[in-house]
Amino acid sequence: MPNGVDYLVNGDVDESYARVAAQYEALPYPTRDPAEEDTRLIGTWLDDLDLINHRCFYGTRRFDAGFRILIAGGGTGDGTIFLAQQLRERGISNARVVHLDVSQAAIDIARARAARRGLSGIEFVKASLLDLPSLGLGAFDYINCVGVLHHLPDPEAGLRGLLASLAEDGAMALLLYARIGRLGVYQAQALLRQLLPLIPELPPLEVCKQVLAKLPKTNWLARTAELHPDLHFGGDAGLYDLLLHAQDRAYDVPEIYAWFRDRAGLHPYFSDVHRGRLPYQPTQWLSEPHWQTSFADVSREQSEQMAELLGGDLVMHAFFATRTLDPHAPYGDADYVPFFLRETHPASGASLVEVIDLHRGQPFLLTHTQSGLRRVMHPTALIRTILLGIDGRRNWREIFATVRAALPEQSAQMSDSLLFTEFAPWYDTLNSIERLLLRKVLG
Repeated sequence: MPNGVDYLVNGDVDESYARVAAQYEALPYPTRDPAEEDTRLIGTWLDDLDLINHRCFYGTRRFDAGFRILIAGGGTGDGTIFLAQQLRERGISNARVVHLDVSQAAIDIARARAARRGLSGIEFVKASLLDLPSLGLGAFDYINCVGVLHHLPDPEAGLRGLLASLAEDGAMALLLYARIGRLGVYQAQALLRQLLPLIPELPPLEVCKQVLAKLPKTNWLARTAELHPDLHFGGDAGLYDLLLHAQDRAYDVPEIYAWFRDRAGLHPYFSDVHRGRLPYQPTQWLSEPHWQTSFADVSREQSEQMAELLGGDLVMHAFFATRTLDPHAPYGDADYVPFFLRETHPASGASLVEVIDLHRGQPFLLTHTQSGLRRVMHPTALIRTILLGIDGRRNWREIFATVRAALPEQSAQMSDSLLFTEFAPWYDTLNSIERLLLRKVLG
């Protein structure tokens, strides 16, 4: 039994919750060394403020002193540190950031990481998110609850607690295990539940490591090992979290809609880590014209369900949830500023123009390794000039003015609406992987 942590073979709800809490006290997750804050900032996908603004607040939200953030189940602090760092970079020193977790050991690591960066003003609260309604923390504009609900004995009670703390126009970022992509994990868990009682003298982690070392290539976890980084890089905490967790359940797309939309009155918006909504589009694989036409009349929910079945590699569902339907920054409004997501993603208008020029302005296959994007694009002089105008400062109206000045013969008589139509395939492609976003500059 490593560090006092046991593995739940059978047990009731209270025992399950107690063992989950004990697991994270003994093995804080994910494993983090505060000293590494000197050399790297770990970005958490859904917590990029520009992405939150684009997807959840129509691109018009100010992240100022009044903005309130709750990280519910913050663990060792990845989301907390990333959000607080972004606020500091924007010069916002007194927005409210609350880090809540059931593990004091995890909180201590998160606190040390914040101190290493000089991030002050974070409130650390040791409690379960099930206790939220009684904590008196008030309402929050943004709640991060990543990788938590699926470890609760009663996930729906957990979501009710989050909703009670969410501002009426607020947004949540969530991560739930995905059933289809974790098939190998659940087969391995089922095996370990049978093996562990046979060798009670060995710690569960030792049994787990011995079994992993002997897995044949035909085993489904071995076949899909690249989908589960904790097998290779998570250390003991990651391995325990993946295969020996006391409470673990998973969901598919229809179950998430049934839970969040139908029972909780929320609208989910999927955005997979580094891949955006691309893995939720069946046209990523079935891209021929007749499939494009067929999918046009299919609901978003059904399309996403088919894509999950097609791709098979979604091991988690990362998504935003809001009470408002589709509160995204609108494409087609000339007052909005297009920009590429953060400097950590090197795409830019100029870099895309380099690719266009490399192909001498002819149609080419645009590929993006990180997301898996593969799409045939058709550049024109107008597209090239629009891309060069995207600098993160000019709005569409200003960009279109430069296009008309540079290409009067092609565009002088073109309305903004026609220019938006011309650029739409490029915007849709880049926006599908969350690289090209929109915000509105407020006065």
